[in-house]
Amino acid sequence: MWRRIAITVGVIAAAVGAWVVVGPTQLGGPVTYVIASGDSMEPGIRSGDLMLVREADGYEVGDVVAYRHRQLRRVVVHRVVEVEGDRYVLKGDNNDWLDSYSPTDADVVGTPWVRVPGIGRILSGMAEPRNAGLLAGLLTLLSIGGTGVRRHRRRRSMRAADPRPPERAPVAGPQRPRGAWALPLGAGLLATAVGSGALFVWAGGQPARRAATTTIDYSHRGTFSYDAAATRGEAYPDGTATTGDPLFLELVPEATVRFAYELETPADAEVRGTTALTAVLSDESGWSREFRLQPTTPFRGNAATVEGRLDLAALRAMVQSVQDTTGVPRPQYKLVVTPEVTVTGAVAGAPLEDAFSPELAFMFEPMVVRVNVPTVDGEPTADPMSAAESGSVAVGGIETNRLGIGGFGVAPSDLRTPAGLAAAVFGLVGILLLARSRRRGEGDEADAIRVRYGKWIVPVRQLPEAGTIVDVAAFDGLVRLAEQYEALVLHAKRYGGHVFAVHANGVTYRYEVETTRVDLRHAMGAPAPAPVPVAPDERDEVPSAPPALPVPLFRPVPGAEG
Repeated sequence: MWRRIAITVGVIAAAVGAWVVVGPTQLGGPVTYVIASGDSMEPGIRSGDLMLVREADGYEVGDVVAYRHRQLRRVVVHRVVEVEGDRYVLKGDNNDWLDSYSPTDADVVGTPWVRVPGIGRILSGMAEPRNAGLLAGLLTLLSIGGTGVRRHRRRRSMRAADPRPPERAPVAGPQRPRGAWALPLGAGLLATAVGSGALFVWAGGQPARRAATTTIDYSHRGTFSYDAAATRGEAYPDGTATTGDPLFLELVPEATVRFAYELETPADAEVRGTTALTAVLSDESGWSREFRLQPTTPFRGNAATVEGRLDLAALRAMVQSVQDTTGVPRPQYKLVVTPEVTVTGAVAGAPLEDAFSPELAFMFEPMVVRVNVPTVDGEPTADPMSAAESGSVAVGGIETNRLGIGGFGVAPSDLRTPAGLAAAVFGLVGILLLARSRRRGEGDEADAIRVRYGKWIVPVRQLPEAGTIVDVAAFDGLVRLAEQYEALVLHAKRYGGHVFAVHANGVTYRYEVETTRVDLRHAMGAPAPAPVPVAPDERDEVPSAPPALPVPLFRPVPGAEG
C-alpha cells in the first residue's frame, strides 16, 4: 500500500513540476508554444521550428522576442533593433526592412527559451482535419487491439500463478467473461459517435464567413526644433543659435520654434486637421501669461509643420516689470511651448478624430533661456525634443469563420467531413461490439475452468465411452480425482455444452457444463451466481472403488444443436 501511495505522490509531483516548467499559458502555465513560419529569422530560426517562449523581466536591443502583431493577428518572432520610448522596433535577421508594427510590453509574449528544430511542421500536419481523423481512427484500433493483448497476457499470468490444481479450489461460478470488454468499449465508441454526430450537425450549421473587427494602430509623432540669429562671438561663433543651445538674452533677442508633426500608421489613411502654437510664461506663485505664436491653421495629409516667433526681449521686459510691480524677484520662470494638433478623417476606412498636444519646456532665467531636460539622479530620462502618442481604431470586416484550437485554427466546414466519418465508423463498430456482447454470452463456467486449469486440461474430440460413468457434482471434485489418480482432465465440446472427464481404472469421472448466456448485468460486473454446493462426502472423500452406474457418457442437452 505504501508503495502505491509513494508512486502516486511521485507521479503527481512530477506532473505538477512539469506543468510549472512547461505548462502552456492557455492553462495558466508560463510557456507559450510558437511554431515558426517563413524565412525572416534564418539561419538561426527556420520554418517549422517549435519554440517554447517564456516572459522576461525586460527586453533590450539584440534580444529575440515573440510579440502579437495586431495587424497580422498572429505571433511574430523577430529581433529588437531599437527602443523608442515604450515601444520596440523589430526586424527579422533575414529581412532588409523594419517591422511595420512597433509593439509595447503589453504586446510582447516573451523570448524563446527552447527551440526544437522541425517538430512544429509535424505538429502542424497533425492538426489538419484529415490527418486528425486518421490519427483518431488509428488510436481506436490500437485501443481495441491493446485490449485483446492485455486479456491474453492476463490469462497467461493467471495460469502461471496457479501451475497445478490446488487441493480445494472450488469453481465459484462464471469468472470474468471473455467478451466483457466488448460492452464497455462498444458503449464508449457509441458515446464517441454521438459526440462526433453532434459536431457534424454543429459544423454544418455554422456560416462560412463571419463579421470581424480588426484593430489598426496609429501614432502621433513630432519633433521640436528652434534656431535664432545671435551676436557673433565666443558664445555663437557662426552667429546662430540652434536646437539644444542655450539662448543668452543679451545676445539673442528672439527665436523661432518649430514642431514637425506626422501621423504614422501601417494602413491607408485619409486625414486632415489643424495646427496652432501657443506659449505660456509662469512662475511658481501661479502667475502666468499666454501668447499665441501661430493661429489655428488647417492642413491635409499625414504631416504638418507649425512654427512661431518667441520675442525673448519682450518676455524679459515683462518679467522685469512683474518683479518691479510685485517687489518679489524670481530667479527662474518657466516657458512652455505647446503645439495643438487636431486630426480627423479615416484610417483603413474607420473614422478617426483625435488631438495631440505635446509640450516643450524652457527654463527662463534673468540672463539665459535653456531647454528643461527631465533627469533622474542626474541622468536624462527622455529626449525633450521628441514626442509620441499612440492610438487605435476598430475596423469592421468579413473573415473566414475559424475555430481556434490551441495555436491553430480550423474552419467548421473542414470539421464536417471527418466528424461525419468518425460518427459512422465509431457508431458501426460500437453497435457490432454491443451485439457481440449480447449474442455470444461468453464467460460461462467452462471458460473459467479453462482459464484457471488450462495447463491440466487436454482438449479431445471424443471421450472414451466404455466402462462405468460417474457424474461429479463439482469440478473441484474432478480436480481431486485427477490428483488422486495422477491423470489429466480431458475436455470435449458436444451438444452445445462442455464435458470434462478423468479416466482411471476403467471408470470415467465426468463433469458436465452447459453453455450459458451471460446477461448484461453480469457483463458489467454484477455478482456471479453462487457456486453449486458440494456434498461433504463428495468434497472430502475420493471413492476407492467406482460405483456401478451404467449411465451414458454424454447426456443430450434439451434444445442444443449437435
